[in-house]
Amino acid sequence: MFYIEDYNLHWRQGFKYNFPLKRKVFSVLKGQIDSRFITILYGQRRTGKTTLFKQLIDFLIESGVRRYDIFYYSFDEGSGSIREVIREYEGRAGNPLMEGHKYIFLDEVQKLENWSSDVKYFYDFYPGLKIFLSGSSSLFIRKGTRESLAGRCVEIKLGTLEFDEFLMFRGLNDLLEETGYHGEALKFEFEKFLKRPYVEIVNSAEEEIGSYVSSLLDKVIYIDIPEIFPVDEPPLLARLMAIISSRPGIYLEIQEIAKELGRSRVTISNYLSYLRESLLIHKVYSYSSNLLTSEKKKKRFYPTSTAFCYRYAPGSIELGALVETSFVLQLDARFFYRDSLQREVDIISEQLIPVEIKYRSTIFPKDFRGILAFMRKNDIDRGVLITQDIERTEVIQNKRIYLMPAWKFALRGEEFLREIKSSGQ
Repeated sequence: MFYIEDYNLHWRQGFKYNFPLKRKVFSVLKGQIDSRFITILYGQRRTGKTTLFKQLIDFLIESGVRRYDIFYYSFDEGSGSIREVIREYEGRAGNPLMEGHKYIFLDEVQKLENWSSDVKYFYDFYPGLKIFLSGSSSLFIRKGTRESLAGRCVEIKLGTLEFDEFLMFRGLNDLLEETGYHGEALKFEFEKFLKRPYVEIVNSAEEEIGSYVSSLLDKVIYIDIPEIFPVDEPPLLARLMAIISSRPGIYLEIQEIAKELGRSRVTISNYLSYLRESLLIHKVYSYSSNLLTSEKKKKRFYPTSTAFCYRYAPGSIELGALVETSFVLQLDARFFYRDSLQREVDIISEQLIPVEIKYRSTIFPKDFRGILAFMRKNDIDRGVLITQDIERTEVIQNKRIYLMPAWKFALRGEEFLREIKSSGQ
């Protein structure tokens, strides 16, 4: 008995989940409705995967799809296998899968051992099914898609809120209409956003943020990860998470941290991998044109939410470190730059544009050293320096460097990087 009616309130005539405010990825998911491919939405807990599925269900019903042709189930709370719950749905709804077009939404599938083979079975034998899946572990999603679902799925990653989404959920869309007139207000809201990148806490007082983030992390570290990975010491996971969150962007040498914590190198390497695959930390490599060289050098690690920093070091994190973390996550950065003279650039974008964060109202000549060193070495003629509130363009040694306030880069950073790459200015 799976109590599937409890998960499918939309079967009731006139019922609507009614979540009016939608994250930007909703339009991407909506575009997948008519695709034969399996759609997989993955991201850390509390980023809104379940809400997005329920918004899609409302949209389907409003578009004329019969209520009983839509099935939702969450393996986060419910039991059974995919085959069992779908067969239960088929029998309970009196709705043969072979008849017509049906929409299946399955939440947190990574908790099931054979989820990908079960999904493959329904995909291959029931062409009238459109299947949406969600998960909170990138490893098990990728493993399943490689082993059983190759060529059958589209993966969509969902992160924490972006700044414009934060403003929308705060009811402050009007600030986006004439940003030039609202610079101070946007700077103020951006700094609030760094502590509140989740829908449920956009309006929360600071004292409420810590308990919210603690409950999120405790669930993942002490329950989710040990359910999926061979973890004997959840407190060691928490210790590593605390080290990275209290010092975002830390250079980690596994042998050194293993010695410091009194554990083997293999254990530390595995536990960092589990945190990464559970979407709690982000690893960035030292840039080199030789990927093997990048792999050998020290990596930098960041928490995947700026709010995690407040959980572990609420009073000691510099604002600049949070801004840096936010943009590493926003750009999904893969590389930073550091040369033998210790000149650094925080982010090397996918367009090969250096992006350095100096979250201050005063910029000094030394602040350009890292960017200029990277630009000279790699024959790049433009870069970006993110500030607190300065906006201008500097030309130094025939290199053009754009200074941009952090709030503005948060709103249009990716677009701006594409523009300056294509313009060649």
